[in-house]
Amino acid sequence: MALWFLATLLVVAIVFIAIIIYSRYQELKQKELKQKRIAHNCRIRQREFRDLLQTIQKEGWLNPQQKQPFIMLANNYFVFQTVNEINCSHFYELMNKLDSAINKLKAAPFSVKEDLIEALNNVAQRLPKVPTQYNAQFYSDRAPKIVDTLNDKIDFTIKMHVEAELTKDNSDSSEALNTDISDSGFYGRTRGRCL
Repeated sequence: MALWFLATLLVVAIVFIAIIIYSRYQELKQKELKQKRIAHNCRIRQREFRDLLQTIQKEGWLNPQQKQPFIMLANNYFVFQTVNEINCSHFYELMNKLDSAINKLKAAPFSVKEDLIEALNNVAQRLPKVPTQYNAQFYSDRAPKIVDTLNDKIDFTIKMHVEAELTKDNSDSSEALNTDISDSGFYGRTRGRCL
């Protein structure tokens, strides 16, 4: 009877340990799947960004030499950083800011294209040329500032263009109004009555 009790206790302990090991294995498997999904999504995002760069190069916004630093910016993000939720979140934020800048470029009036190409070129020149410089510190400190500066420059350039156009339109309207008034002889008739 005691032997039977010990055998049952041993079997229960083995089953209990097996269940714990299996659940731990499942947790690790889920974590690994989640990690693979995160890495896969980041690779897709990198590819989408490269495709966007290819599009703006075809549209004349970038030349191949200017495009290369932007490609390195996206591709080297996870070379010196681990792929995890926090880093992917920062990566998506940076890529979204770049997408926003590029979409503003594409929607900008043609008359400011040269100024915006220059701003994009300045950013390309400020990006590191050596892959080892694309480290965690660069991505946490310098890269967001560079991209924010690009967005600010685009916004400022477009704003100045719009204000210049409005000023030009207002002055053209004022000139047209003055011409219409002087052509109608309004001032001449009024002046004659006052004298």
